[in-house]
Amino acid sequence: MGEILSESRGESALVELVRRYGGPVSTALLDPSTRLFVMPGHEGAIGYRVGFGCGVALGEPACPEGEQQAFAEGFREHCQRRRWRAVFAVVGRRFTQLALDLGWSALEWGEELVLDPRQDQLQGEGARDLRKKVKRGRKAGVQAFEYRPDSRVDELLERSLIELANDWVAARRGPQVFLSGIRLFEGGARRWFYARAGEHLVGLLTLIRLDSIDGFLVEHLLARPGSPVGTSELLVTESVTALGREGVPCVTFGPEPGMALGRAWGMGPARQTMARMLYRMADRAFHLEAKTVYHHKFRIARTEPSFLVFARKGGMSVRETGAVLTAFHVSWA
Repeated sequence: MGEILSESRGESALVELVRRYGGPVSTALLDPSTRLFVMPGHEGAIGYRVGFGCGVALGEPACPEGEQQAFAEGFREHCQRRRWRAVFAVVGRRFTQLALDLGWSALEWGEELVLDPRQDQLQGEGARDLRKKVKRGRKAGVQAFEYRPDSRVDELLERSLIELANDWVAARRGPQVFLSGIRLFEGGARRWFYARAGEHLVGLLTLIRLDSIDGFLVEHLLARPGSPVGTSELLVTESVTALGREGVPCVTFGPEPGMALGRAWGMGPARQTMARMLYRMADRAFHLEAKTVYHHKFRIARTEPSFLVFARKGGMSVRETGAVLTAFHVSWA
């Protein structure tokens, strides 16, 4: 058991692991800032980051389902040898139950929002705000297109999309929460949709294939500063509609913070009270719910609960809170 450093990561193998076994935050494995835990003789990997004396695994192990317990216990031992506490941030119901069976603790942290592309995003009373935004975008001349480099590589377009992403990063202000940097054309299993208003590139959406959900994860959704109102909403709507025409059954925005922490297991009343207080403080400071509010304007087909798992009894403390915030690059810009 051990760690793979960035210079020997094997990018194509990681892309394949994410595609075959990854969950909605497993794309962090592809980020150079992520450390990798592997086990000789076992297929799979855990992406993790270190902070506040904790090793924070980003999502569930990207491995066959039957190997998840071995990876979970192996990662805990890996952390213990370094005197770190092991945390699994943003995992699903099944892995959480596995952890509880091992005697660990857990907190319900948020939810994963899932769309069915075969449903019309603009239909229904709940889509009123979305229809208004898409209409304003179309009125401003915004149109969405898909870039398919498998049929023809357009180097000029790629450079322009990278420039758009750089402009978006440079314009970020206020509280920031992000899982990984933007690497538009590194790694496979992606699809790219972009928006133009006349001759100007104004938006970009990237999707990554996840076989575990038989669908796609919205990886990046960027609107250039000063782009017309409705650009991002139009991009999501048009790209999801295109996938629906292909019969794709699932697109996920990935897990997002809840308005408050939910259920807790393996934690005493005092520790639960402290965890909820720390979460409220982080929510007020960094507006953790902002993306959730935005995504709820779309036609959500279902939600899945998301959890934080602590590989010990007792659960969340100030130490683990700081580690999770650091792992997700929570900061002010």
